[in-house]
Amino acid sequence: MRLKLYVPDRVFATGGVSRVRAEGEHGSFTLLPAHIDCVAALVPGIFSCVRSEDGQEEYFGTDEGILVKCAGEITVSVRSAIRGPGLEDLRDVFERQLLRLDEREEKGRKLITRLESDFIRRLVEWQRSG
Repeated sequence: MRLKLYVPDRVFATGGVSRVRAEGEHGSFTLLPAHIDCVAALVPGIFSCVRSEDGQEEYFGTDEGILVKCAGEITVSVRSAIRGPGLEDLRDVFERQLLRLDEREEKGRKLITRLESDFIRRLVEWQRSG
């Protein structure tokens, strides 16, 4: 099988694989070459594959995304991904990155709420004056 792992700005990983394991909305699943074609929504978690060339297992931390298996092609598109040397190290790094992302999203939500409030206040003031 041929794997292509995309993040928004580039191809993150590509290559021949003999097995893929991912985390879906209903639990983890494994794809093998004879598996039927499918589409799956991915949740944040550990994504792993066994490389065809050397039989080594490779681990990625992935954010939510989508996986499509069609014939011998597996295409995965996720918001963000990291490659890790080992499973435990990868989990720690990925959790830290997700926490940073959550903090940035929270700051963005607060800013939008402030802008909306300011807009409504100005709209009410404009209606009263006119």
